[in-house]
Amino acid sequence: MLIILDMDFTLVDTTEPEKLRSLGQWGAAAGKLEETEAYDGIQQVITELKSDGHDLVVLTNSRSSDAKKLIEIHDLRIDAVFYYKDLDVPSKPHPGGHRELLRRHGFTELQAVSIGDKASDRQAAHGAGVRFVAAMWGAEDKSVADGADAVAISPSQILEIVKDL
Repeated sequence: MLIILDMDFTLVDTTEPEKLRSLGQWGAAAGKLEETEAYDGIQQVITELKSDGHDLVVLTNSRSSDAKKLIEIHDLRIDAVFYYKDLDVPSKPHPGGHRELLRRHGFTELQAVSIGDKASDRQAAHGAGVRFVAAMWGAEDKSVADGADAVAISPSQILEIVKDL
C-alpha cells in the first residue's frame, strides 16, 4: 500500500517554523527546524509500516528542503519527499499531488491511504479517490475528522487503521 503522509503537524510539531512561514520568512523558518519535535510514537509507526511492506512518501505544502531536513533531524527514515511545486501541481486541497504520486509509484486509489491534520489534506486525498485518516494529535482544526475514512487520536492507532483498510 502507498501511504501518503503530510509533514507539518502530522509527523512533526512545526509550530515555531510555521509562525515564520506564515509571515513569508522562509529562511528564518528553516533556521527553526532544529527546534521541532517529532510526535511521540511517529518513529515506531514509520518503522512498523515499512517493515509491513508499505511504501511511505511525504507530500507537503512546505518546501521539500525543509521537509527533507525534518526527516534527517528526527531520523524518520522516509525516502521520498514531495513538495507540490516540485510536482508542478497546485497545492492542497487540489488532488493533483495525490494523483501524481499514485502515477509515479504505480498504485491505484484503492491501494493508497493519506494521513494528515488539515481539512485541505482530506479534500486533496478524497479528490483523488484516496482514503483519508485524520491525524488528530496535531490538528488545530478538529473539522479534519468530518468525512474522514478513519480518525486516529494518537500515532499508534495508525497501525491498526492501516491493517483494517
